[in-house]
Amino acid sequence: MSLLLWAALAATVPAPVQRAADLQRADARGVVAYLAEVESTFKTPVSTTHTRARRWVVSVDGDPRRAVTLALVLNGRAATEAERAKAQAEAEAGYADAKRQLFTPYDRRHLADYRYGPAPAEPGLAPGEQAFAFDSPLMDERHGHGTFVLTRDFTVRRLAFSPNRYPAPASAGGLVLTRGPVAKGWWSLLALSAAYTGGIGPLTGGLDLLQRCSRHQRFASVEAALAAAPRP
Repeated sequence: MSLLLWAALAATVPAPVQRAADLQRADARGVVAYLAEVESTFKTPVSTTHTRARRWVVSVDGDPRRAVTLALVLNGRAATEAERAKAQAEAEAGYADAKRQLFTPYDRRHLADYRYGPAPAEPGLAPGEQAFAFDSPLMDERHGHGTFVLTRDFTVRRLAFSPNRYPAPASAGGLVLTRGPVAKGWWSLLALSAAYTGGIGPLTGGLDLLQRCSRHQRFASVEAALAAAPRP
């Protein structure tokens, strides 16, 4: 399909998706912080590392930008201060890198990057909910394909997303975002699960991750949000 034809198709954003994008922008506005409890397992041909972490994550207009590592457990033992500091630096670098932010198909800033269609086979729909399939011709790690579910009030409840290009050495997998109410009239991220596999030649491995989010708060500035981080 030519990019010109794609642009013509993508320009027609279904009205429910446009409404959902407007609501998502309102939910994500400004500076928001939340407690993220993360459990992950990273496997290589020679080792398995199980990690549990508690982080205070600060997002700006829906994009995570800063993080404070409150606690870290590696393979069942409390991490040393050096290990916690390394994890803190890696988290900060990851969130600060704008190129690692996903371009979700219901983000008003990126609607033109996607094409939409119904996903009638999506399981678990409640009465009045709608499911949409999406894809994009932009072959990078930030765009992808999959499905998302809108509630009867046009709020995004669930996203299943696989990137169009995997970061090396991953070659398969994706993530699922679950959103829900965190205050009256405010929906935000409640959980993120991810599973990726890949490798180099015959050497394969994988990552499984589950992140649960709570204690969402709005702040006047990033500095105020960081200062409000819970005690370790």
